[in-house]
Parts: sequence; structure tokens; C-alpha cells
Amino acid sequence: MRLGMWDPLMLPDRLNLSPEEWTRVEALFERLLEARDPQALLTAESDSSIAAAAALLLDHHLKAGLEGFLDEPITLIRDLTSAFAPRFAAGQILASRFMVERLLGSGGMGEVYLALDQRLNERVALKTIRNHIAGDPAIRRRFIAEIQNARRVTHPNICRIFDLYDEGDATFFSMVYLEGIQLPEFLREPGPTAEARRIALELAEGLAAAHRSQVLHCDFKPGNVILTGVGRDARAVITDFGLARALYGCEKEHYGEPNREGADWHSNLAGTREYMAPELFTGSLPSIKTDIYAYGKVLAALIPESRMARKCTSVDPVHRPNTLEPVIRDLRGNSTRRAWLIGGAGASVAAVATYKIGSRPRLVLVGRQRVLVNAFRPNTLSPAGLARDLLVTALRQSATLIVVGDDHLRSLLRAMQFPTTLPAERRPLLIAAERERAALVLEGTLEPIGQGIRVLLQIFVPVDVKPALEISEQVNDSREIISLVDRIAHRLRREFGESEAALHASYTPLQQITSALPEAVEFYFRGVREYDSAGARNAEAWFDQALRLDPQFALAHLYRGISLAARFQVLEAIPSYERAFALRGRLSERESLLIESRYYNVIGDYVSSLNASRRLVLLFPEEAAFQRTAAFTSARLGRPRDALPFNKRAVELDPSDINLSELLVNHTDANLCDDALALYNRFRDEGHTSTLLDWGAGMAYMGKGDNDSALAAFDRMAISPERERWSKLLRCGPLILQGRFAEAAAALSSDLAFDVATGEQSRRATRRVWLGFLDWMMDSSGPARSQAKELADLEASPAWIQQLREGAMLALAVRDGDSSELALRKLTQIEKQWPSTHSSGARRHIQGAIMANNDNEAATELLSEACGLWPDPLTLFSDAEWHFRRHECEQCVVVLDKIEEQRGRLLRLYFPGLLVLSRLMRARCLVVMSRFAEAQRIYEQILNLWRQHAGSFPLVRQIGTEYLSLQRHSIKGDKHDRFLGSIRQTSY
Repeated sequence: MRLGMWDPLMLPDRLNLSPEEWTRVEALFERLLEARDPQALLTAESDSSIAAAAALLLDHHLKAGLEGFLDEPITLIRDLTSAFAPRFAAGQILASRFMVERLLGSGGMGEVYLALDQRLNERVALKTIRNHIAGDPAIRRRFIAEIQNARRVTHPNICRIFDLYDEGDATFFSMVYLEGIQLPEFLREPGPTAEARRIALELAEGLAAAHRSQVLHCDFKPGNVILTGVGRDARAVITDFGLARALYGCEKEHYGEPNREGADWHSNLAGTREYMAPELFTGSLPSIKTDIYAYGKVLAALIPESRMARKCTSVDPVHRPNTLEPVIRDLRGNSTRRAWLIGGAGASVAAVATYKIGSRPRLVLVGRQRVLVNAFRPNTLSPAGLARDLLVTALRQSATLIVVGDDHLRSLLRAMQFPTTLPAERRPLLIAAERERAALVLEGTLEPIGQGIRVLLQIFVPVDVKPALEISEQVNDSREIISLVDRIAHRLRREFGESEAALHASYTPLQQITSALPEAVEFYFRGVREYDSAGARNAEAWFDQALRLDPQFALAHLYRGISLAARFQVLEAIPSYERAFALRGRLSERESLLIESRYYNVIGDYVSSLNASRRLVLLFPEEAAFQRTAAFTSARLGRPRDALPFNKRAVELDPSDINLSELLVNHTDANLCDDALALYNRFRDEGHTSTLLDWGAGMAYMGKGDNDSALAAFDRMAISPERERWSKLLRCGPLILQGRFAEAAAALSSDLAFDVATGEQSRRATRRVWLGFLDWMMDSSGPARSQAKELADLEASPAWIQQLREGAMLALAVRDGDSSELALRKLTQIEKQWPSTHSSGARRHIQGAIMANNDNEAATELLSEACGLWPDPLTLFSDAEWHFRRHECEQCVVVLDKIEEQRGRLLRLYFPGLLVLSRLMRARCLVVMSRFAEAQRIYEQILNLWRQHAGSFPLVRQIGTEYLSLQRHSIKGDKHDRFLGSIRQTSY
């Protein structure tokens, strides 16, 4: 039960406290809930009546949290004696990952511990959820939903929640560990007004960011704010996002109208009385305006004279602001700097002597403006390239600037038949900027000054060959190049119209985004350039050098993981992604979201990845890479049509080979194969020659059933040496669809041996899956069993979720129960360590498939849950097979329809023969349903594909026998019953 839900009338009459005294009681009670030593607080209270009332409230609170204490006195004694005993002990290992160091504090929700994440070697905070909360299934479901909701919000003034775990009978979640003080401590001895204003602004910006993501706090108060860092690193951080909301279950459309009668309503009502909006006491649902009311109360404590605080705490919610944006503008003081001026003839020197601004008409940079960055010269000076990379990185953090990518800039120059080497000559660059409708062009020189460096940066407007603004900066030590560029970027953003308050709230120093060591940053950018030129292996070496110098270099960890994944070394890539993910809190919002989207993709948490990707697209809509990531994630979630707008925008921004090819492939995933081929021909006519386009064309031809053309397309891919081995795997797809099982198996066996010898991982596992199913279809159960065992022996890593599932399905097909159970154990470990809809759906799928194989009725619920969480072709196939086994042919056909809708996705990501096997299952269902003509057409299609090359295999012979029986119309009477019986008993 929360503070504020106690009515003084519930306590003995002898207390007789005034309303003012009850306010003090409630404040003391709230502190008791969060105190490590409640007795010390009670002893320190000078008013014995206040202390007695608060102690009585605490006693009732503890008893109310104990389930069944009237029926189980022994349980009551056990729980009461351990009420203040820590749940976890120092040194205890939780979730096979976290080593508890010490208890940080406890409150009404649970306890907070400092722990070491041994996998990432980072300290985190762990917060427990009390049993009476976590034990209620409805409340627990809401907690999971709200924690997933809260994870969507990435902002420097919000404490990120990571994941939810179970440890025995205890439930806890991990979050960022923050060192600092709580806001109530600051309020007891308020600091300077400027400091209070900064805190108020940061809290408003954090809360507003959550509201923009449709996430409410529902218990905003000083106790849920931590002040961390010092100097420029000082910031206010909001904690416990969405947890009170989870208790309340305030999304009416999700949870239904809450019951406002009785104790349940009062115990679950979200919030703390002093900070709760008046309408909440009349049964209204929490909203943005109730959060704004709570914020107004905190604002009034920070800045008592605040006009906006009075507006925010209006009794009538109609009179409160709709959002916190007016508050943010008020706190920033409307002191936006002047827009920088564009000049003509005759320049005057600014007061600081580092600016030269022309006396010309003003030009205001309105909205997001495109900028071309050409600097720095001379190319022969090694720091010049580093300075340019750093400047681009810094400017890309701005919400008002769009830095045109180098590849796009080169394509503009190439289209105008100018040299594409950067830095480019000024005249063609200004012409390119005008055609690109860029507002500004930045270029400059960098020269050594003794042991230091001087930079002269010039800013041009495309129509003018004279600079509109010049900035000169220098440092006396060349190793200070990072801080030098940081100052320049900060100046530029200020001159382009960003206010000091906005910069203070959003500017992240380059040393945090990259590294404080210039050598590490140089190695990092060399690696990025190497990766961009398709040299993933060489790029990895550069990232390794950067990380040897600075192990805390988050972006170097990220790109090391990306480079490994590009070489299909996903297993080795995951620790690099995880390290980057753990370090992302020190970065800007852009880089943090970039890391999140990539990390969630590599562990298969595509729901979280899509949330991060959409946020990136919203904040930085002109970056093609973010559009492509959003498209990739949408397609992985089985929503290829949702992916296409992102794909198209990525191509508009950057018509690179990868963007063009993914546009083709996602058209095929959406079964728009003719559209994909039309785009392929158009791109070829426009002069695009990449063999990646043949990948897209090959998949489109497979989707249309033109397997000969698909083979030809994949063979064209092999012209590029770096794609030769990939094309060998892809061409096995049309071979399988044509029934050329032995030919495909021979190719897979040969390439598999090469993979094993070279240590290749991802494609090796895929080849095992395809080869194992081919062996099964060719009635070679021994080799198929060996492949199933190899697949089940894969590590319990999210890199192998799909292959473990396919290995389990293969094991069930060849009746290898041990391998299927081993794969299930691995999937269970993955679900526990990397929880997501993907891992949870995968575990339920295989558990349900194993139960179905044993005719266990519990399979129905598990497979249904799996289809709800992760309805991909593998899950749907097992679900359809279960319906068929139970003679539920109508339901089976409905599920098979869903597989057909995912035809393109199946052919690209899964064993291609699964498509034909699902159609065979449909034909058999239609026979049972007496829809003989439809069944006959499907039998004919399958035999036309497989009979010529695979007619000698028992599977194909059985299909032929069924077709002949159907064709002769001899299935009448007893023969008809026997025929239907044999089909119903068919095992997949």
C-alpha cells in the first residue's frame, strides 16, 4: 500500500493530528519506506506524535504486503522477522551474471542493490519487486509491459531500465547505476538559483521525452530524481519510470476499467499523495497532465516564484499545459542566440578576433538545414582527416543540421563530372551544394603551429564564393585536437541558432562520444573508412588497436561487432555489441540509439530494435543508414510492407548498392516479385552494376517460381569474389525447389567442409540445416541425425536461435529426442539471458513441438502462445502440423495460408523445401476435406517440381502414390477410408 492511501480515520483516535501534522507524518512515512535504517529516522523525529503515527503506518504497510498472514501465522512471523533483512547477500550471483556487492537502499517497491555485471564488467543497479507485487500475475504482466515501455525512452535525464529477471522466488530488474544524491537532499539546502533552474529544465526535458514516446511516469516526485555528476557532467536523472503505472494498470484499453471499490483500488492507485493530481482521487486515469501536475509540484519546490509551476498545478487539468514544451521554453528564458549573418563586401572583425562576420542581410537557419563538410586541407597533414571526421561526428548530433554523407557528396560530384576526391575544389562543391539545396558549405585549412595546431574554418553560402563566416581556433599541443574540434563544433551550433540552454541540455563532448585519446580516435576512424570500403577484416584490426588504447571506447566496440558480423562471425560479435550497449549511457542520444538498434538486432530483440530505429528516423530523418535499419528490423518482424517506405527513403538519400538491393529483397519478402524485378531492370538501366542487385533479382525469381532464372542470377553474383561463397549457398535454394536434392546436398557438403576448415560460422550453421533436411527427405536418416546433433550442440547464444529451432525440428523428424531436448534447453537459457518476444516465442515453439510429437495436449497452448509471440514460418509449420495430427484440417489450412503469405520471407531466411512441404500438407488437408480438385492441382504442382530429379526417393514416391489414387477416382467406400486414414497418419 502506497503513501497517501492511508486515511487518518483508520488510526486510533488518540492521535488526533491536524492536517498540517498529517502532512509531516506522510512525509516521514515516505522517507521510512526508502530508508536503510527506519528506526534511526523515527528516533530522530522530535515530535513523538508524528513519530508514533508514522511508525503505525509503517507497521500496517508491512502487514498489508504479506499474503495470507491471518491464515498462516508461521509465514507471518518469518516475513516480519525478515522485513528489513536484505533479499540478496553480498557476493551472491544472480541470473548467472550479476554479483551483488551491497544493498543501496529499500523502499515500498523493493530493494536496490549495487552489482557487478560480470558479462559486461560494468556496475549496475538491481531493483527487486516485492513478492506481494510480483506474485500477482496481473500486476506482473503489467510490470513486464511497463518495463518494456520504459526501455523505449532514451534520454540523458532518464535512468534506463534494462531487463527483468527471476531468481528463485525473487523478481528484479537491472538499470543504470547512478552515483549522486536524491533531489530531497538538494531541496533541504537549495543551491544557487541557476542550479535549481538547470535541474528543473533537465527534469522537464526528460519527462517531455518520455511523453513523446507515449510513456508516463505516474509517480514523479523528488525521491525519484537523482543528481549525479559534477561540473559540465552534472545532470538530474529521473528514475522508476512506469513502475507506479504498472501497479495501477492505467491503460484502460489494455487492462479494462479498474475496480474503484475497496482496498484493491486504493492499494494499486499510482503515485504519492502530495504529488498526485486532484482528478486521480476521483477515479480519473493517469495522463500526461497528471505527470505535469507532479512536475509542477517539484518545480515549485525548486523555483518557488515560478509562474509555470502555478500553471502546472492548476486544480482543473484543462488549465494545465498540454505538454511540457511551454515550461521548457520558459526555463530556457527565450534567450535564443541571434541567427548568424550572411555578408557582402567589407568584413569587420568581431570582438573576440576569432570571427569575421560580413555586414549583410540576415539569414535565419530555419528547421533542419543540409550542410556539406569539405574541410580540412592540406590532405598531406595527417590530423586534417581526423579533424574532419571529428567535426562531422560532432555536427551530426545537432537537431538543426543535416550533414550530407561523403558517399552522397561524391555521387553529386560524379553526376556533374567533377573529380570525386575529398576535399573537393571549391567551385564544384558550391555548385553541388546549390543542386543539393544545401544551406551551407564548410571548408578550411589546418596548419601546424610549433607543437600545436591552428584551424581556420570558412562557412559559405552556395551562391557566394566569399565566406560568410570564418572561425579560427588553435591549441598549443596537437594531442588536444579533439577538444579543438569540440570547441569549433560548439561554436558553430551556437552561431547556427541553438541556444545555450539547448546546447547545455543536449551537447555531448566529443571525448565522450569517441575517446579522449587522439590515437584511439584515429584508429577508430581508419577502421570505419576500411569497413565502408568493404574491408571488414582489416577494419576489425583497426578497432582492436583503438580498444587496446581505450577499452571504454563504445563506438569502437560497436563497429568491431559490426565488422565481425559482416564476416558472419556473429558469435564473436555479440560480446562487442554487449560492451557497446553497456557503455552507451555516456554517449549522445544519437549514438546511444544507434548502439541500441544494432545490439537489439544482433540478439534478435527486433521489437526493441524497431523502437530505437523509429526514434532515430524521427530525430535524424536524413540519414540513410537509420532508414535502412528500420527497414531491416520491420522485415525481420515479418512486416516487409512496413519496411518498404524506409527502404525507399534510404534509396532516395543514398542510392548505394546495399540500399538498392535491400529494396528489391523486401519487395520479394512482401511477395511483390514483379515489382522487385521491374526495379532491378530500372536500376540496371540507370547504370548500377553491383552483383548485390542479382541477389534481389534471384530472390524475386524464386518467389515467382522461375527457378532457372534464379539460378542464373545467383551465378552472376559469383562474378564478385567477395560474394562467391554466398552465391553458392543461395543457388542451392532453386535446386531444392526443382527437386535436385542430390546436387544441392553435394554442393552443401563440399562448402560445409570448407566452412569448418576456415572457421566460418553463420553460413556453416545454415548449410547444416539445409543439408540435414535434404538428408531426411532423401531417406538418409543417419546423416540427418548427425546434422541435428551438430545443430543442437551450438552454443546457447542469440546468434543461433533460428538454427537451434531448425535443429530441434530436424531432430523430431528423425526421432532424435535427445537432440531436440538439448536444443530446447539451449533456447531456454537464451530466453532467460536475452528475453524478447523472439526468444520467448522460439522456446515455446520447440517446447510445444516436442509435446506435440508426444501427443501431449499441452502442445496446443504452447504453440498458440508461440504463434502470438513469433509467428514465423517455422512456428506456423509446427502449429499446422499439430492441427493436422489432431484432424483439425480447417484450422490447419488457415495456418498454412499464413505461411503462404510469408512465402518470400521463408525462401530468403529458412529451408526452401519447407514451402513445398507446407503445400503438400495443404493438399492432404484438402483431400480429408473432400476438396479433391484443389488437392489434385497442388499434387500436380509438387510432382512437376520434384518428380524428374527426386522421383526415386520414398517421400516423392509417396506423393506420387497419393496423387495416382486421387486421379483414378478410386477412393470410394473402404478404399476411401483407408486412403484418408493413411494421409492422417502421415508424419512430417
